[in-house]
Amino acid sequence: MLADKKVKAVGADNFGWDEPTDYVEDMHCNGPGHVILITRSGIYIFENLNLETLVDSGAREFIFVAAPIRIKGATVRPFALISG
Repeated sequence: MLADKKVKAVGADNFGWDEPTDYVEDMHCNGPGHVILITRSGIYIFENLNLETLVDSGAREFIFVAAPIRIKGATVRPFALISG
């Protein structure tokens, strides 16, 4: 499980980590991925990342930056810095 690997953040190019219908009886909740990652483990989740350009660049290493956006209700603007 990602939480066991002690990662600081996870990201994906889709909207959600959980199916809207995911209900976990023993956790008594919908969205178990969010509960496990954010609430229980303090791991940030980035959704809707546009990863095609990064993949197409062939970069194996990059600096990930999550810059705050000064708009009410907004979160961050994520981008990758690639050398060369």
